Amino acid sequence: MIWLSGINSKKFVISKDAIALFLFIAFYTMPFLQWFFGKAFFFFESRTISLWMVLALIYLPTFFLIVSSKKYFIVDFFLLLTIVVLFFWITYIVHNEYEYVYSREFYGVWDYVFRPDNGLYAYLFIRLVNNPKSLLLGLRISGFIMYFYSALRLYIALNRGYWLEENYMGNTIQLSYNLNFGYDLLLFVCCFLYCALRYKRKIDAIMFVVGFVMILLGGSRGPVLDIAIFGMIYILIAVGESKYKFFYLFLVFVSLLIVMFSYQYILTAIMDVLSYFNVSSRTLSKLLEGSVSEDNGRSILWTAATNMIQMDPWGYGAMGARHILYKIHIVGHPHNFILELLVEYGVLGGAIILLYLLINSIRIFIKQDVGEWKGVFLIFFANSCQLLTSYTYWHSIGLWSALAVGVCIFKNLKKAKA
Repeated sequence: MIWLSGINSKKFVISKDAIALFLFIAFYTMPFLQWFFGKAFFFFESRTISLWMVLALIYLPTFFLIVSSKKYFIVDFFLLLTIVVLFFWITYIVHNEYEYVYSREFYGVWDYVFRPDNGLYAYLFIRLVNNPKSLLLGLRISGFIMYFYSALRLYIALNRGYWLEENYMGNTIQLSYNLNFGYDLLLFVCCFLYCALRYKRKIDAIMFVVGFVMILLGGSRGPVLDIAIFGMIYILIAVGESKYKFFYLFLVFVSLLIVMFSYQYILTAIMDVLSYFNVSSRTLSKLLEGSVSEDNGRSILWTAATNMIQMDPWGYGAMGARHILYKIHIVGHPHNFILELLVEYGVLGGAIILLYLLINSIRIFIKQDVGEWKGVFLIFFANSCQLLTSYTYWHSIGLWSALAVGVCIFKNLKKAKA
């Protein structure tokens, strides 16, 4: 799809759709852009300055795009932002004991929710593009950029021999993997996998393998689980849309049996290849040891969150788990999306939200008239599955992106029927 249209040989006009796509790419490659600006303007020696330079690069054009046309004035985003602000304001009025966890420098409300580089704003940039093919193009371009940045990070860590990470009390420690590294790649690995399966392009298949290997070398086990979820849902969708359902179900069953009985040999072979290059993978080691399900202390957080729900089933409000859980883990969230919703919105409210999200996700997966939107939604849905074991939905891009894609789908369906 081309948005550069020649007016004459000396003059070109860039369409507003192209600007929206550029802004989408810039938002999803923000870690790279912040690193680039930090290196290009090294004399500032400040990550904060480079961050605000990137935010200016993104949000100044966004402002002019929004005021230039009603098409780009995304009413539902500003309504969503208003609701979120009110939710936090009302919660603070009722629970002024949350002041510390709301206002702390790291992991507070500004740093983790409202600052313009947080996940909530992903909703805006997807709604600005509002085109599945353009979103796929934007994700692929972003993927190439983030692969370069991730490969550089991985090289530095492997050369150093360890990653510098933060422990549960916020102290810097040395680890053999990086939690954020794998999740930063997850979205783009799922995108390349989808494009490889959907369009049979070799470059996408290669990029998927490269990204998956990088996750194995430097990431945690969570992204591997999320990629598996993507694969299972993709297979179910493909089988459901095929005329030969039973034949493909049989092939899937046979494939699962082969993997079940041979995965140890496959993993051992991969480990041997890596060891030849003097490289190890914590994730592969855990799979071979049969200890991939270890929770790394998450059970303590889950137990504490469950106790909070039992003590007050009506809910604690926005980021309501933080004032208790930050004493166990500095970040302060339950590391589980379901528990987080039940703590914040109560058993009734949380259950309603979960049921609403689940029903509408299934509706999208089984719909026959949404075209390429289904694949785009699947990519972001798989990315949001990281919330089952890590992160918080307030900070993560995945859930807000999937929500925005869902809104695009149902709005476009409604418009088509009108």
